[in-house]
Amino acid sequence: MDQNTQYFFALLRSFLKETTPPNTIEVEWEKIYELARIHFVSGAVYVAIQKLNKENQPKEDILKKFKADFLATFMRYQKQKKMAEEITEKLTEEKIKHIFLKGSVVKEYYPVKEMRTLGDIDLLLHKQNQEPAKKAFIEIGYKKVDSSLKCNFYR
Repeated sequence: MDQNTQYFFALLRSFLKETTPPNTIEVEWEKIYELARIHFVSGAVYVAIQKLNKENQPKEDILKKFKADFLATFMRYQKQKKMAEEITEKLTEEKIKHIFLKGSVVKEYYPVKEMRTLGDIDLLLHKQNQEPAKKAFIEIGYKKVDSSLKCNFYR
């Protein structure tokens, strides 16, 4: 494992453990940014970078990329939070029991939950509630997507 990857992991550990990352060694910040971006954790890495002394932080052009991703991740979190609230409200109104799964739950245990990226919002429904849930999703503005999944919607 090269030094860039090692330092990338050190930054992630720092984020998760809410500690100050070690001072940088010889790293290529562009490569660390690319690792963070492809793994959808550049917002979390930005939180860790903010704990470094200025002389150990990346140059301004790279820091701006991390910051932009941080802000985009935060905005996406806000949008998904609103969607989850709308879904919960509608399913509760329709008396449809449901359980949020995976990232929707795990994010609550992150030090900065807004930095837990989600590709989707996973729900568990009883088989008898699938059709009523589909109807409820359509009523609040979601569209059905053809897929192998029984209940796959987007807005």
